[in-house]
Amino acid sequence: MEKNTLEKVIKEYREAFDAIPREALEFDLRVTFKTIQTLAKGNPVSPTQLSDIWGMPLDQVRVILKQAEENGRVEINTQGNLVGAVLSLNPTQHQISMDNQHLYAWCAYDAMYAPGVVGMPAQIVSEDPVTAGRIQISITPDGVETIQPESAVVSVVDPGGDMSAGPESTRCTHMLFFESRESAEQWKQDRTGVSILTVGEVFKLVKEFQINPARRLELV
Repeated sequence: MEKNTLEKVIKEYREAFDAIPREALEFDLRVTFKTIQTLAKGNPVSPTQLSDIWGMPLDQVRVILKQAEENGRVEINTQGNLVGAVLSLNPTQHQISMDNQHLYAWCAYDAMYAPGVVGMPAQIVSEDPVTAGRIQISITPDGVETIQPESAVVSVVDPGGDMSAGPESTRCTHMLFFESRESAEQWKQDRTGVSILTVGEVFKLVKEFQINPARRLELV
């Protein structure tokens, strides 16, 4: 990928983040990161636990969860516990293993940044939606260690597109791993608002907008 393509995506993401009031952005990041860290332990998270984690009254937590579930932004099990928010206990095509916990990520981008937010190395296994080929990535909070195949790339939704969350959202269904740029470009043919980046470039993106903020907020 040409350098200016990555720079363009970073610039667009920075503009999107800068448009959010700082206090609101930091609150959202804190809630998101703390939730990911708790889900990484591999168990459903009760509203009572979230009340403690988020520092909110239980009634407020229940309202937030209900609204988020209706909008497809969280996964809730039949017992009313949280089982998915960026990381998930429910299977997706993006498997992620951390600290002997076998979890899943909603999208390729989530899989790339969750280990850095949790603060531990991970193994990512995914599948090319075009070729059904297997992609394996070893990653730490500080960088990508191994990529198989080395030609693997990632599709990333541009900030101007649909940035809604949830495993069924356009954002998640359009952020995928591919064995090669050829299969990624084949998949991208009829889609707009998507950039194709190398795995290393995506790590630079997630480090800038997820991992570094988590460290600045002293959450990792």
